Amino acid sequence: MKIAIEKNNVVRLGILAFVGSLAGFINGFLGAGGGIILLSMFRRLNPNKSSEGARDDFASVVAAVLPLCVVSAISYSSRGSLDMNLFLRFVPGAIVGGVVGAYLTDKIDTRILKNVFALIIIVAGINMIF
Repeated sequence: MKIAIEKNNVVRLGILAFVGSLAGFINGFLGAGGGIILLSMFRRLNPNKSSEGARDDFASVVAAVLPLCVVSAISYSSRGSLDMNLFLRFVPGAIVGGVVGAYLTDKIDTRILKNVFALIIIVAGINMIF
């Protein structure tokens, strides 16, 4: 049985693999940021430009970032670069915040979500510079 593969599909798969690799590299290199790259790509690829589509993109990025963060955390901890005491202090609040944030994502207008996301990126970038 011969499977026909269109050139466009091969190119698209190559682009997706490159972007995924770039997101993983940035996430591992900086400890964060992979989701920003993925969200940008998801927004370009998702044909559903509605509010529901934007929410799906945010949810998909969160799901995709989880394995990136797990791999990065394992890599950092294997080199002794993980402060377990500090980590364990943040985890309970992070879990509660994640649940509340996921709940609110469905309740808040996506334009507001996009603006909040952009503001957080700007503030984080300014903090990194200074």
